[in-house]
Amino acid sequence: MEMAVGGKYSKGMKAGLAIGVIISLYLTYVHFHPAALYCSNRGIIDCATVLGSRFSMVFGIPLSVYGVVWFLGALAFSSARGPARNIWAIGGIGGVAYSMAAMSVIGKICIYCAGVDTLILLYVVYSIFGGGSPTTDNT
Repeated sequence: MEMAVGGKYSKGMKAGLAIGVIISLYLTYVHFHPAALYCSNRGIIDCATVLGSRFSMVFGIPLSVYGVVWFLGALAFSSARGPARNIWAIGGIGGVAYSMAAMSVIGKICIYCAGVDTLILLYVVYSIFGGGSPTTDNT
């Protein structure tokens, strides 16, 4: 018998957070090796333009590094009780707002960035509304 937060949704959310870590690590790699980018550069979808913009770094650190840290923190807090998980989740909204504002100013969309933003927003909803209190999981 194991204590789990969020019952059946907990495993899916942790998988989503792991995917967020992987995407963020990939974007960090791409930051230093731009030729490794696999993304359209036609029309509004143009990852290279977004990832090469002045918005792609904050305080000299690639934004994707902050993503790695956030997703690892979210994984650590995903089974936590109390307000820490919700505070961490709400903190992710700042990153999403920055990302969306940057893509709006640039006029292009990075599908990887949008995917990370979506995963963060899903975690926020899960943490605040769907995470529930600890329940017994007999699986």
